[in-house]
Amino acid sequence: MEVEMSEQLNLKELERRAYRSTFQDGLWDLYLAGIMASLGVLEVISHFNDATWIRFIGYLVTFGGVWGLFMLGKKYITLPRLGAVKFGLKRKRRKLTLVVILSISLLFNIGLLLLNKGVIKAPAWLHSFASDMTRRGIMDILVPLFTGLFVSVIFCLIAYFIEFYRGMYIAVLFGLCIFIDMSFDLPVVMLMGAALAAIPGLILFIRFIKQYPIQTGQVDHGSPKAS
Repeated sequence: MEVEMSEQLNLKELERRAYRSTFQDGLWDLYLAGIMASLGVLEVISHFNDATWIRFIGYLVTFGGVWGLFMLGKKYITLPRLGAVKFGLKRKRRKLTLVVILSISLLFNIGLLLLNKGVIKAPAWLHSFASDMTRRGIMDILVPLFTGLFVSVIFCLIAYFIEFYRGMYIAVLFGLCIFIDMSFDLPVVMLMGAALAAIPGLILFIRFIKQYPIQTGQVDHGSPKAS
């Protein structure tokens, strides 16, 4: 009986290590840094040309490019070195919880957007309070504050549920940069934050490449071959 329990504990520990090893390559750090850098670059461009279609294309190209590089990295760099692993019920439950969190965050984001567009009206006392305390409009305060908090909290929750604890640092950094950028119109802060997020990711990526070299003849695009 004790042997069976010991084996179960060992299997759970192996599964946990295998799951968390997917974050050892630094690609998640670089991906989030790329998102931050994309936002900063697009904000800088908007200062020179604020055409809606240019910004739309910019979002598609930059975010799509960052996501594409992330997926290619996982497929051709990480997967051939670590292989593919199927996880148990606990991981599936965490994914379900993550879906619920993302759904709630989407609703919150829609509400903030409606507030910003004037569809939902803020209470009169809140307008008065903002004007008396800061001499600025309520939306000038609420939008940067809640957007920064929204990004930080949601990303922290996501990082926790996928056990990417290093992502909490990036989440706080991301939210802080968004708040400063929106409050003082300083898109360069997003680029600085991206650099701070990318540095540890780049270090981990280089270390991962050196620590897990591809063994010639054992893998083909991440699919283990039968021996």
